[in-house]
Amino acid sequence: MTEAGAALLGEGLAPESAKLAAAMASGESAAALSAAGDLLGSHAAALALGRVEGLARAQHIGGCDAAAELGMGPPRAGAWLIDQRHALAQVCRWTYEASTATGKRRDDFLAQANRAAGPVVDWAFELDGVRR
Repeated sequence: MTEAGAALLGEGLAPESAKLAAAMASGESAAALSAAGDLLGSHAAALALGRVEGLARAQHIGGCDAAAELGMGPPRAGAWLIDQRHALAQVCRWTYEASTATGKRRDDFLAQANRAAGPVVDWAFELDGVRR
């Protein structure tokens, strides 16, 4: 994930998060559920990548660049994130495409990135014992 791509995924995240927090604080469960759905729809890729990074830091797993990935070859069976590898690659691809596009094409690529992040979001929720 490029820095430009990560920044692009985070655009608008703060207001969406604030909307969810306000709905939760007000005790309006229907509004909170709606805001949570909006946030997952518009920023699933950012939330998924943030969760993966947080888990990696908690396990003291460092970053890895593309050259190192190529040199190491395919992951071993049972490797951390092996089941999410394809989805994460798709998120990175669509985010890169979005970062080089403008207008509707940019929006379409971001939508693809958010859809691709769905399995990673589900996996992250399941780690916490939550089924979406």
